[in-house]
Parts: sequence; structure tokens; C-alpha cells
Amino acid sequence: MTIPIGGTGGTADGVSVWSPAGHNGGGAGAGGYPSGGASGGGGGNATAAYSFASAISMLTYILQGVSDWWLLNVVGKAPSSTTPLLTFYGSGGGSAAYYSGYVGGGSGGGGGGEGIIYAFNIISGTVNAAGGAGGNSTAYSGGGGGGGGGLVFILYGATSGSVTANVAGGAGGVSSTGTYYGATGAPGTAYIAKVTVNG
Repeated sequence: MTIPIGGTGGTADGVSVWSPAGHNGGGAGAGGYPSGGASGGGGGNATAAYSFASAISMLTYILQGVSDWWLLNVVGKAPSSTTPLLTFYGSGGGSAAYYSGYVGGGSGGGGGGEGIIYAFNIISGTVNAAGGAGGNSTAYSGGGGGGGGGLVFILYGATSGSVTANVAGGAGGVSSTGTYYGATGAPGTAYIAKVTVNG
């Protein structure tokens, strides 16, 4: 699985360079006017730090981290070695550009984060890790790019209903001129699997 790319920000009058997307965060729209302008900030980047051979190996790592955290912070015992807790973050969208005396572009949408859920029995539910929409712009400026969708892992022992996830990329921001739209962010990935722990 790869981290989805955010959408690029829209260009603007007087600006030939759009704002780049990041790995996950959307680029901002450019601020412009016929005589000139400025490109917006690039989208933020999220980086992958872990990889696992299977769903059960990822779950085992997570449970080890939770167990070690409990021993350290609740029981007050220090194991000889510990597994760190996984941390999950999305990434911010780029800040919009403003051309002095005129309107600014739309800000980039934030990227969807990452969620890992494990439950022995899930009745039903939906996890939302969609990317944020890019901001709209007015007049001569560009809309912000949408954030990339997130990564969702849902691992369960049993379910009696429907388990789904929304990892869509965020929509690009629109321009009032109908010309300088931001791009939609790339969709993320949802991995939903039944696993057996110590079975």
C-alpha cells in the first residue's frame, strides 16, 4: 500500500506554476490577478515507517505495543525491551497565496489519516478517513487541491453486519471564474480482514 497523493492547487491569472501536492496533503491554490500573482504552498507529506508481511503480523505488533505501554505507564514495570506504539497522522494542506490588494486562492485540503481497528466482534460500522476538500477561491485565483484519502485497516474476529470504510480523496476547490479548479486528491486504501489471534 502506498500513501496517496493530494491534489495540486489551481493556477491563477498571472501565475504559471501551480502549487504541488504532497504525499497526502493537497496543494493550495494560487492567488492571482491579470498583472501578476503568487503560487500557494505545497501540500504536507506523510511518510510510511512500518511494513508488515500480513494482517496478523501487524496486529501482533500493535498488541505488543499496547501491552508494553500498559506495563510501563499503568503497572510501573519496565520490560527489558519494548515495542513502541504506532502513531498515525494525516498531513496538512498547503496555505493559500494572497496577491496584495486582491483575493487569495483556496487552501489545500488536509490528507486523511490512518486508522487501525481491531475488535473480536464487530456488529457493524463505517470508518471515515476521507481527504479534506480544497478551499474555494474567487475572481482570478485558483482553488485548493483536495487531500489524499487515508489508510484504514479493520481487523476482526467476527461480524454480524456490514463493516465499511470511506477513504475517498478530497474534492478540489472551485474558482468563481470556472477556470482554475484544484485537483481532486487520490483515494486511499481500506483493508478489511477477518483474523484469528491465538487460534
